Amino acid sequence: MEIMCLVADRKKLIAAIEETTGEKMKYQGPPTFAYKNEDLAVLRDGTLVVENIETRMELLLTLTSKCLIDGAWDEDREVLEISLPMEGHTGLSLINLISIFYTKAELINKAINAPRAFEVNERFMEVIMEEPPQTTEEFISLWEECGSDNMTKGIKFEADKITFTGFPLTDDSDLVTAFTTLAGKINILALESKYIRVKKTPVDNEKYTFRIWLVRLGLDGTEYKTTRKLLLSHLSGHSAFRTEEQKEAHKQKYLTKKANADEEA
Repeated sequence: MEIMCLVADRKKLIAAIEETTGEKMKYQGPPTFAYKNEDLAVLRDGTLVVENIETRMELLLTLTSKCLIDGAWDEDREVLEISLPMEGHTGLSLINLISIFYTKAELINKAINAPRAFEVNERFMEVIMEEPPQTTEEFISLWEECGSDNMTKGIKFEADKITFTGFPLTDDSDLVTAFTTLAGKINILALESKYIRVKKTPVDNEKYTFRIWLVRLGLDGTEYKTTRKLLLSHLSGHSAFRTEEQKEAHKQKYLTKKANADEEA
């Protein structure tokens, strides 16, 4: 099994493995540039490869608790389940819902600090676009035929409800509010939209892009200030400026204005 590393420097992961197991990871050099030890390997990009989850359970739990690896490997882990009523949905609105997660999953996962928490299978997107289901019953039937929640990781569909299982469990009431609010607003967008464009676009400034999207969801104003702050805290970039050039131009404008004010004084 391949498990995502959550730290930029894989040496931190390797050091933690060696400290926990008491075993040395050996550098393999080119062409793999991996570090290996028996049934473990840390690849060049930091991915941890484990041959047998059961025999390495204690190590994986330790690495997960230290936020060094993604905890999605643990199928028994506790998650925050957020359920919303199926009432009001149609087959098309459910397509909207998974289209949102298909296009925004990378940013959403990073915002909630849970890599790979939500993933929509690309082939499933192709299947439902070929012959879009018109009713919720048709959608759920097709979803189950294709592999159910293996097709929409982090989202489950039942006749009477939609359940989000990708949000990490937390004791922080503000985070719980942020996650439940985000799920609710995404659901409303899916219900109210005639069509969601299914296209992934590269993001240069995560904070700016996600903030604009949160505002589109209705998460603007002082009421949602804490929620926005929490959801933007794990993203890179600047929330107020789309590019570094805009940020620098604003800075220079401020400095010029301040200098003129000082001269007048």
